[in-house]
Amino acid sequence: NMWIPLGIGVAGFLSGMSLVNYPANYLLVHPVVLMLRPAVAMSAAPNQVISMVAIAETLIFLLGGLWMAKNLRYE
Repeated sequence: NMWIPLGIGVAGFLSGMSLVNYPANYLLVHPVVLMLRPAVAMSAAPNQVISMVAIAETLIFLLGGLWMAKNLRYE
């Protein structure tokens, strides 16, 4: 059923849009907030916290995907 992932994506996007203006850094674990925080910033200066969280998430998902591709078999 395609409506379940679509609904989860829409809910994630809408919740991220409502949380993007809060200054708390712990909200950066939400992927939509992480993606949109630089877009709504009033300055063009890069934020180091956002960069570090984005790099950490990328490495976590890359290493998790590589581990699952090597060790898990669903055939």
